[in-house]
Amino acid sequence: MTLSTLKGNLEMSENRMKQQTYQHRFERYFEVGEHVFLHLQPYKQTYLKDKGHHKLAPKFYGLVSA
Repeated sequence: MTLSTLKGNLEMSENRMKQQTYQHRFERYFEVGEHVFLHLQPYKQTYLKDKGHHKLAPKFYGLVSA
């Protein structure tokens, strides 16, 4: 009984978090040949540029063809 109640509460809280997260998201569609800016996450862009100060690294990394 207690375990099923806990699982139910956990599932409800996960659903609330998902709804909150996806509330401001929307799908983006690009046509072939369009140029877009690629936004990289900090500290994950080290493979694309030389090592340096992450704080001063650019947020956008050039133009990428879609």
